[in-house]
Amino acid sequence: MNPSFFLIYLQHILYENVFVKGKERGPGLLSHFCLTIAHRIFSGKVLSVLENLAGGVPYLHLLSHPTWHSRTSSWSLSMKVPNLALLSGRQQFHTKVVVRDECISVIGEGAANVIGSFGGSAMDIRPPNSFGCDLADLPMILLQQAAGQVIRWLHEEALLVGVKATRDFLCLYFDLEEGNKIGLAAHVDPSGALGCISWWLVMDDGDEGVSRAHRKFLGNLLLEELHSTMMDLVNLCS
Repeated sequence: MNPSFFLIYLQHILYENVFVKGKERGPGLLSHFCLTIAHRIFSGKVLSVLENLAGGVPYLHLLSHPTWHSRTSSWSLSMKVPNLALLSGRQQFHTKVVVRDECISVIGEGAANVIGSFGGSAMDIRPPNSFGCDLADLPMILLQQAAGQVIRWLHEEALLVGVKATRDFLCLYFDLEEGNKIGLAAHVDPSGALGCISWWLVMDDGDEGVSRAHRKFLGNLLLEELHSTMMDLVNLCS
């Protein structure tokens, strides 16, 4: 953060608004300047979180949006799904992050409201969903939003081939014989050494649910690899 910017900005507002337009406006302008500095510092922390997430998930791209307001900043994490033969019509997902002063708002699309997932309940899809969060929860919320968007895309692709598939927030299931299910499950970890979103092959036997013995680690797959794995499961269930 460049200190010269703040010095020049302070000199400008003091000259234009204090000396030119009257000293009586000085206290309000000083308050605005202090809030602007606080916002710049806080938004820098948010940007650092977004850059780390974009670096940890190869199919997430960070975009910055101009706001033309000194105390508002805006970015989006964009995910473009590959142009495959079974493309369901959706090409991109976006999750927007807006910071006003020191308040964070997340506006997501294409996935269930992540706030519901913290309570263990599945939420209906109501894109876009908007909610506030704090800086500590932001990485996990954004990763769950991105993983949920991938799950929704894979689910739509599976339905195109006429296969019965169900999903919850972070898992896509296919029906096998005798009530068993096999699926793809996302695991999110902002501090993951190999990537922030990893994938597991899971088996639900209908009795004990998904146990450790019924899971196989697939790694940090690209979207093309996830789609190929999903099609392998479709062929298995067919």
